[in-house]
Amino acid sequence: MRMADKFFFFSRSTDKPPGEGSNEIGDPGEYAALARLSDWRQTLSNFHVATFCWRGYTWNSIEHAFQAMKIGLQDQDKAFQFTVESGHFIGKGSGWTAQKHRKCVILTQDNIDHWTRTCQSVMQGAATAKYAQSAAASEVLDATGDAELWHIVPRGRAHRFGHLESIRTRRRAAARCAPVKPPRGDAVARKAREERALTRAEERDDEGDDFYIKYH
Repeated sequence: MRMADKFFFFSRSTDKPPGEGSNEIGDPGEYAALARLSDWRQTLSNFHVATFCWRGYTWNSIEHAFQAMKIGLQDQDKAFQFTVESGHFIGKGSGWTAQKHRKCVILTQDNIDHWTRTCQSVMQGAATAKYAQSAAASEVLDATGDAELWHIVPRGRAHRFGHLESIRTRRRAAARCAPVKPPRGDAVARKAREERALTRAEERDDEGDDFYIKYH
């Protein structure tokens, strides 16, 4: 039995052909479309800057949204700094900037417990919004085919990003259900409706915090 293809990535991955990264499994010839996309591994990282809207605010990266939802449990004013709308240097910065300020507040034990229960659904919701709204990011994700997607943690073990694989599967299913020949002039609107439907489907299962949307 053939082993599953695997791609490994993090925010500073080198731009090597698919299957030629460290520990990767995959025939580069089967991922020609992916190989044509520059720095595709970095695009799959939470630190990748691809501005998207989610829960009423604009975010520079998934990392910004993720950290803000956690910090917002304790201090909503601090969390607001992670949004683009705040004008704060954190909100306007890179994913690395957001990650660097992840400990700007200390959570109570109750909030830590709450975050442990909800952080995965927060990640899923933010990622769904990013890949629905960023054409460049969605092109990368779609081009990974059926490969397993693994995020490398510096000085730690790699973690499988099953939520990205789930989003990829949902996108593929939606594409199969789309009309072969959409009405002329309606293709853009139809695509937008499909992407909004994908986002709503994910957010119905999102058990993350809603406190943040009450901010300002």
